[in-house]
Amino acid sequence: IDPGMVLANEAISWLGKDASPLNLAPKEVSCAEAMSNIIHQTYPHFPKNILSTAAIFEELKKSPHFKGVLNPKVGTVVVSPRTQTVNGHVGIYIKPDSIASNGRDGLFWENYTRESWRAEFIRGRGLKGYFFVPI
Repeated sequence: IDPGMVLANEAISWLGKDASPLNLAPKEVSCAEAMSNIIHQTYPHFPKNILSTAAIFEELKKSPHFKGVLNPKVGTVVVSPRTQTVNGHVGIYIKPDSIASNGRDGLFWENYTRESWRAEFIRGRGLKGYFFVPI
């Protein structure tokens, strides 16, 4: 079974729900907390309740369950790590060109395409973007 599909299906099960119920981060910046909790459901060794996109980026880089890729597919985690001055974001491809992530309301939604992610975080905020596929 494709690990990407397994992770994508876990993410889909969280649509419209709060994947960061401890509210360790404010709702409007709780994407890393939510995404780490969703990954943790599939990969229990992956830490949960991560509070920054820079920290989840570091965890993805060192996790034996993920590898960096250039092109996303379903189940790929996309992260634009925060800088000192700019908030980042993290989400997951749940369809070939559809990304789910936490919204400002603190709930998990299907809310970006690859292009709208680029427009918001890469061109708009000047951040980098990285893809991690489950293996």
